[in-house]
Amino acid sequence: MFKKEKYIGFEIHYPADHPQANGKYFGKTPIFEQALKAAQSIGGALYGITPDGKRIFILY
Repeated sequence: MFKKEKYIGFEIHYPADHPQANGKYFGKTPIFEQALKAAQSIGGALYGITPDGKRIFILY
């Protein structure tokens, strides 16, 4: 189960051009629902940012 409380923010990236690439940065928000809606609307990647600065990929 996904736990939103362990993240301090969320990053959204555009879809990548090929599998080994990261998509171009789109934006950042502290609100999960807003980040999820943005990632879904552009078809991009969603990452959770932990308090120690790690980016965790979130499947939606």
